[in-house]
Amino acid sequence: MLIPEPERRPVDDWKTAEHNAAAWMRHWGFTDATVTPAGADGGIDIRSRKALGQVKFQGAAVGRAELQRLVGARMRGEQQLFFFTGSAYSAPALAYGEAMDIALFQYDPWGRMKAANKPASAVIASAKRERKSAQPSTPLRIKLTVNKPAAAVPASAERERKSAQPSTPLHKIKLTAKEERAYSLGCGTVSFGCGSFLVTGAIIALVQTSEDRLLNTVILVVGVYFLLLCYFALRQGIRPSQSPSPASQDAESVGQGEN
Repeated sequence: MLIPEPERRPVDDWKTAEHNAAAWMRHWGFTDATVTPAGADGGIDIRSRKALGQVKFQGAAVGRAELQRLVGARMRGEQQLFFFTGSAYSAPALAYGEAMDIALFQYDPWGRMKAANKPASAVIASAKRERKSAQPSTPLRIKLTVNKPAAAVPASAERERKSAQPSTPLHKIKLTAKEERAYSLGCGTVSFGCGSFLVTGAIIALVQTSEDRLLNTVILVVGVYFLLLCYFALRQGIRPSQSPSPASQDAESVGQGEN
C-alpha cells in the first residue's frame, strides 16, 4: 500500500516530532510504524516489525553515545535502525552510524526530512523505486489509420486532363472524302506550279542557246505539250469520284426487287 508524503506541519514539541517521524517511516514503506506509548520505552520511540526508531527534540548535536543506546535497545534483533533529530550529528556520531548502518535523518521546523548519511539516502532511494514499480504501467496505445477513398474527380478537371494528353499524330488522322480532295488539290497545284516553272525555264534556256529555228519550235511544242499533259493529269486526279449516293443505291435495289 502506497502512503503519501506527510503534510507539512510545525514541529514544536517532542510528541509532534515523534508522530512526524512515524508518518515519514510509513511513507518510506514501513506501513506498521507506530509511536510507542509514553513511559518506559527502552530508548525506542517508534516501532515496526522491520524497523525501530528514536526521535530527539533538542538543540544540542546528537553524539555517538545516543546512537549506541539505540543499538543496545535493539538487542539481537535485525530491524533497520532510524534516528531523527532537529539539530545535527557530531562527527563521531556520523562515523558510528555509517559503521552500524543506522539511517540518520534531520527534520526542519516544518517536519521535512533530510538524509544525514548514506544509509538514510538508501532508505529514500529504495522507497522511490518501490513507489515507481507499484505505479500502473502506461497502456499500449495502437493508432490505426484508415485510407480514405479518393474523392471523385470533377468533370472540369477530367476535361483538362484529357486536353493535356498528346494529340494524335498527323499520319494517323482519318480525313473525310471532301478533306482528301482538298488536300490532293493543294498538293497537285503546288506540284504543277513547280513543274511549270522548271519546264518553262528549261525551254527558254534551250531556245536562247540554239540558233536552229526548227529545233526551237520543236522544243517549244514539246514543252507546251508537257505542260498541258500535267494540267489534265492534275484535273483527272482531283476530280470527285462519281460514286452513286446511298439514296440512288437504295432506289436501284428497290427497282431490281420489283423486276
